[in-house]
Amino acid sequence: IIIDASDGNPFLVEEVLAHLERTGAIVAGDSASETPGGDLGVPPSIALAVARVLESLSPEACHAIRLGAVAGRTFEASVLGAALTREVARELAGPAAGELVTPAGANTWSFRHDLLREAVLSRIEPAVLIESHALLATAIESDTGRGPGSARFAALAHHRFYAGQYAGAAEAALAASTSASAAFAPEDAVAFARSALAAAERIDAGDPEAAGLQRDALARLADAQLDAGH
Repeated sequence: IIIDASDGNPFLVEEVLAHLERTGAIVAGDSASETPGGDLGVPPSIALAVARVLESLSPEACHAIRLGAVAGRTFEASVLGAALTREVARELAGPAAGELVTPAGANTWSFRHDLLREAVLSRIEPAVLIESHALLATAIESDTGRGPGSARFAALAHHRFYAGQYAGAAEAALAASTSASAAFAPEDAVAFARSALAAAERIDAGDPEAAGLQRDALARLADAQLDAGH
């Protein structure tokens, strides 16, 4: 668990180990042993360091970094939409933001470590998190340069789902499943079809789209299961 959480970074190894001992996830002795049910979370020292970095940035840059954290460990300029102004782009390239994110290609950034991303996510209020998912879904939907592949539809379904837009999530997951089947990825097609059904089942029963999307998701899941030889 320490290797997975720290990627072997010496500082993070020490912080993660200390945090696990404090929370009782491991018990130090002649040989350290893991306590079942221990929850890693974000070590307080890392959370504090991230909070200090965010406080040193402009509100606009903080907003962009939070959106990036919701998007994933690596995020593109296109998903930030209007949040990425020239001023924000310059700030993301600066030394302060550089403690959290680093360039990962043209118009792309990556969090230096997933624990840093988790620390940013932990500071986002639930209502703001929902809004962030909605903003990312809109950005992905309007980014025609991404093409119609299953990865784009899957990302769209993910953000629609966590934005509470279940009908849109079901439609995107159905498209992802169909695209995966066309690309001869049957197990992915099954997984996306299950996601479509889970989203469709969240739609309010009084919504006229509910029954149709549930029917379509079940039919897509059946086809995907057959293609996968289940």
